[in-house]
Amino acid sequence: MQEAEPEPQGADEALAWRNELALRLIRALLVIFLASAVLIWLVMAHGQSRNPLLVCALLAAAIVSVPALSGWPRGTARGWVIIVPALVTALMGYVHVGVFSGPGVCLMVTVMLAGLLLGRRARSVENPLMPPAWAQSR
Repeated sequence: MQEAEPEPQGADEALAWRNELALRLIRALLVIFLASAVLIWLVMAHGQSRNPLLVCALLAAAIVSVPALSGWPRGTARGWVIIVPALVTALMGYVHVGVFSGPGVCLMVTVMLAGLLLGRRARSVENPLMPPAWAQSR
């Protein structure tokens, strides 16, 4: 019988949870990006928007395939591997498709995942001309 390993505590437990969630998301995103590349290839008419969207989907699939298949990198870098391709895909959707619901949903999910995987500081944007909120309350 094997001895039970002690469970990780505190920050180690949160890091392990984020790593496991990020790996599952990366594997799901690989399937999503490959499926979207197939759909773009088959459904969209030949035009100016088709090729850049297809390249974006295939490039995003290539980026997320490395950690999906090898498990490397770990930690915060794994979170960035999720956030950057999803952000670029959402912005390419806005540029080529417009303000339909797809790019908006992708951008909303990307911002929420940034907060979940990278912490609150990664998704907070402050105006450099305004003092921080904590300084205004005094």
